[in-house]
Amino acid sequence: MRWYLDTEFNEDGRTIELISLGLISGAPSSPETFYACNSEINEKIIRKKNPWVGEHVLPKLPPRGTSPWMTRKQMATRIAKLLLPDPQLEVWTYF
Repeated sequence: MRWYLDTEFNEDGRTIELISLGLISGAPSSPETFYACNSEINEKIIRKKNPWVGEHVLPKLPPRGTSPWMTRKQMATRIAKLLLPDPQLEVWTYF
C-alpha cells in the first residue's frame, strides 16, 4: 500500500529535529492515518533559535500531554507496527 508522509521539523544548519509527523494511507475507500508530535522537543529553544517555526508551526500543535505527543522511540515503534507488515509498502513524500 502507498502511504504519504509529511513532517514538521526544526533545522539549524547542522541538525534536523523532528517536531511532528503525519502519515495517511492511499486506501481510496477508507484511508488510515497516523499523527504524532515529538514530546522530546524543547519549545523554548526552538522559539529562540527559529522564530519562524515558533510562530507558524508550534502554535498549530495539539496541547502537550494529549495522545499525539510521544517520544521518537514510541513513534518508531507505532510506525513500524503500522507499515512494516505490508510487503508492498511505498512511502511517498515531498521535500
